[in-house]
Amino acid sequence: MTHFNGPLVLAVLAGAVSVVSGFVDCYSCSYTITAAPWITYECANDTDHVQTGSVQVPCPDSLYCVTKVVYNADLTEIRSVTRGCMVPDTVRCGVNCCDKSLYDVSCQYQCRTDGCNNRDVTTKLNERSGTGAAAAIHSGVILPPFLVLFSSFIMSLLGG
Repeated sequence: MTHFNGPLVLAVLAGAVSVVSGFVDCYSCSYTITAAPWITYECANDTDHVQTGSVQVPCPDSLYCVTKVVYNADLTEIRSVTRGCMVPDTVRCGVNCCDKSLYDVSCQYQCRTDGCNNRDVTTKLNERSGTGAAAAIHSGVILPPFLVLFSSFIMSLLGG
């Protein structure tokens, strides 16, 4: 007959709980611009209403909830969005930032709390005037909005 020691059983159960608690829930979806750009667009701006696949997936401690988004170069169109539980890519600009190339702007955001990868990536879409978010991306660094406004003000004083 097997005899269980009370504190040992509790320790084992406590260990099992800590392993389970190492998971967070991440949104999981993707969007790619097509001839019908509204298909799966909720992945870009309304993650709670994603219609395809699993809306949220469990993510272990070794991975992150990640949002990757690619915009066209002038930030007027989203080319693709990928959300999920994964190892983040190494991005030239660092962590939670955007890299600008001649052809596009690629952003990646990572986090480790339940549902944290649900940011509305349409907010970075911008007017074509050259101010705001489009002007805030320089060499892969996003400037804070107040700094963009301040630099625009200084440029207007200087006649630029």
